[in-house]
Amino acid sequence: MSGYYIQKYKTGVAPTIIQDKIYMWARPHGRSDTCGDTLKTPDNADFTDDYLWIVLFSTGQGTLKVTQGSSSKEFTVTAGVNLLKLDSGETSSGVTATLTRGTTQVFSYFAPITFTHSPTLYNFNAFVFSGP
Repeated sequence: MSGYYIQKYKTGVAPTIIQDKIYMWARPHGRSDTCGDTLKTPDNADFTDDYLWIVLFSTGQGTLKVTQGSSSKEFTVTAGVNLLKLDSGETSSGVTATLTRGTTQVFSYFAPITFTHSPTLYNFNAFVFSGP
């Protein structure tokens, strides 16, 4: 992702996207979830909302379907950089993102981003995945 923005900064022009690519990140549990951790909730734990954040670099218009557990959402995307989010409130063991254009599937990508409301330890680090 950084290469795109470095080129844009240096040239002042957004580069043409030549390959579809998705980036997703989320924390493994909600910001207000509690657990038996001997440490207290970290300072500033509430600075971000409970979302699965998605950046799609897309070569054209299409539909991105994102599924986390039994929750699913479809986004209409355009050529360029698409900034998207999905509530990450449902316990799940992964996220699937499928990009289609018309009736053609461009990719289906699975990221093992787990989310739970019953953490055993606090973990406010993000799981980050990119593909395909």
